Order: sequence, then C-alpha cells, then structure tokens
Amino acid sequence: MSNTKDPGLGLPGDTAPTKTAPTREPFRSADERPFVKYTLPEKVLGLDWGGSGFLDSDRTFRLAEVTPIQQDHAAKISSGNQSALGRELLFAAIIQVGEWKTGRNRDKLTSWWKAIGAKSRRMVEAAFMKMQSVEESDIETFLDSGSPGIG
Repeated sequence: MSNTKDPGLGLPGDTAPTKTAPTREPFRSADERPFVKYTLPEKVLGLDWGGSGFLDSDRTFRLAEVTPIQQDHAAKISSGNQSALGRELLFAAIIQVGEWKTGRNRDKLTSWWKAIGAKSRRMVEAAFMKMQSVEESDIETFLDSGSPGIG
C-alpha cells in the first residue's frame, strides 16, 4: 500500500497547486468611501436655479473617488466617447447633493447639473479634477525611483 496523500486536502506535505482568482476591490457604498464636501456659492448659480425646485441645501454636494466597478460601467455606457466618459466618471463621483444620495437618482442628478449653470458646473469639474490630481513632489519621487535597464 502506498503512502500517498490526496493533494489539496490540507494535510502536511500537500503540494497541490492552489488556484487564485484575480480579486477586485470590494464594492464600497457611498457611506464607506472618504469624500470631500463642497458648497457652491450663490453668485455662480445659473439663471434656472431659482425656478428649478432645488433647495438652498442642494448647493452642497459630496465627491468621492470613483470605484473600479464604476469606472468599468462608465466606460461601457460612454461607448468610447471621451467627453461622455468624463461626464460619467464625474457623475459617479458625485455621491450626494444636499440631503439626497445620488446613487440611482440619475434623472435628478442630471436636472441638478443643468440647474446649477455653467459657472457652477465648471467649479464641480475643477473639484473633481483636483481630486484626481497627483502632487508634483509625488510625481518627482516616482520618476526618481525608476531604474534603467537593457532588454
């Protein structure tokens, strides 16, 4: 009788190869992600703001980092259009406006986006871009960490 062990049973001496699937970052709800809260100044709101039905508290919004799942979704629905991709990523980053969470409230978010006006949209975009930016010193440190090679 042979003294062999079934590979993969967790017995001492097991040498069965283990398979590991690539892992994705687990989904994080808006409540679990760090965010930055901003309030749009009244002077930059669009002309439609007054009659839009939005409250004064709706000038305040929260931006959070976009998750990989949201990035994939934005890429799919933008169909390669870079402008549409940028808008989808921005909308994914806006996690709350006033007291309402944006989540699946796409129509309300789109209405808010139109109502805030061009200057306010520019400010929201600037906040989003700042969130995506990297410090110059971090870039320099990264570039200095490179090592030349051949082959």
